[in-house]
Amino acid sequence: MKKIAVIGAGQIGSRHLQALGKIDIPISIEVVNPNTGALLMAEKRFGEVPINKNISSINFFKDLGKLSSEIDLCIIATKADVRADVIREVTARKIIRNLILEKVLFQNIKDFDLISELLKSANINAWVNCPRRTYPIYKWIKGFFPPGEKISICVEAQDMGLCCNSIHFIDLLSFITELTNIEIDITGIEKTVFESKRTGFIEFYGILQGFQSNGSNIIVTSQNKMPSLIKIMIFGERINVFINETEGTAEISKKEDNWKWEKIQFKEPLQSELTQLVAKDILENGKCSLTDFDDSCLLHKPLLSSFTTHLELIKGERVDYCPIT
Repeated sequence: MKKIAVIGAGQIGSRHLQALGKIDIPISIEVVNPNTGALLMAEKRFGEVPINKNISSINFFKDLGKLSSEIDLCIIATKADVRADVIREVTARKIIRNLILEKVLFQNIKDFDLISELLKSANINAWVNCPRRTYPIYKWIKGFFPPGEKISICVEAQDMGLCCNSIHFIDLLSFITELTNIEIDITGIEKTVFESKRTGFIEFYGILQGFQSNGSNIIVTSQNKMPSLIKIMIFGERINVFINETEGTAEISKKEDNWKWEKIQFKEPLQSELTQLVAKDILENGKCSLTDFDDSCLLHKPLLSSFTTHLELIKGERVDYCPIT
């Protein structure tokens, strides 16, 4: 019987939990959150999933110490400000074999190397939940681009902060090119600190650019206005793709077809439809299609460093961390 723990039972954690309720291999589940209200919400959402005989038990705790001594897969869905400390605590107190971490990973640049060394010393496999690379539509699109081909990605978004969302699109670039290097240009970001939708955190809006060693690049334009909108354009040497995630449509034109556009519909999966598939792959095969932790660190670090520098520029003083999540 495999044991799965979910630490952090808020909005995203409860969706992970709903997905695990659909898994088709035998597991037991343990959920931890210090807030009683969050635990009650998570329990309610889990109850919305049809009864699954593969779930032998599910328990809800307020204290990490109540977790089983050995955990086969631990999903840490806390906010970024406490994630590194939670990793340290749970790995010090329990035997953890595999981790899935939410993003943005950390607020302090030092934590990337420190946590990487901790995971290596404890022989823990870890992945970061940037799920677009698990979506059927993006797996299909990736097949049109040979590894390392020079591409450009343009993202146009509204009601989407750069701090908590740009890593998703940088990860998508990395997924398609199979490169993990990135240089970030933040000169187009507004010199204003916005309050995040999550209390105690900040957001930036404007234009963010990224460049890879093979000439591939990404530009993310994010506006602080409604309604919500995400459009993604991917340009290659022989194929162009236009994706409207809001409407669930993709338009593709190929050089071999004289750049004639073909339109298809797709359904973007919810987190509550994904985690059980990733968890099963990890538990049965020791791997999954999410981003490897060390690869994700290579993408996260220049991004966080740029955001921290931008915050220092606005505040006119040195800061030890960047309060994003």
